[in-house]
Amino acid sequence: MQNKLAIIICGPYRYLDLVLKRLHSLLDNRIEYDFFIHIWKEDLGNKVRESSLNNLSAIYHDNKTKVFIQQAPYSLDEISSAIGSKINTHSPVNAIIGMFYSVSMMCSIIKQLPDFDKYTHIFRIRTDIIILDDNFFSKLNFNKGHRCFQWVTPTHSV
Repeated sequence: MQNKLAIIICGPYRYLDLVLKRLHSLLDNRIEYDFFIHIWKEDLGNKVRESSLNNLSAIYHDNKTKVFIQQAPYSLDEISSAIGSKINTHSPVNAIIGMFYSVSMMCSIIKQLPDFDKYTHIFRIRTDIIILDDNFFSKLNFNKGHRCFQWVTPTHSV
């Protein structure tokens, strides 16, 4: 089986264009991959950055973008009224629930694809994380013969 990555990118737009550019530079002609992108229409989190959504058309038409979803974010009131607002983290509860929701949605979509079995790894990255190590993806273990999740630790925020 040829190795193929399903790359889930979730979050507000932030630096999505730069994240995609870096991923292309690390992966093109090395590993087969597809992007599964879920973007919030607004950034309601505590790390709001000025960004524009001008590049959405280019991202949507990127030949590696297999799924692109843009959705209105959950409001703090909406989530708090459903599950409460007490949370032991630096992010508001609506941002945390939104993160889990978007990752779960993308995983469900990937699992339903007719070519799901072609993906050997599912990799999730945020829209404000950049991979600095040029050899990062060469460290993935493709010899296990099963799908697994590989997570990026946010040590290099943009």
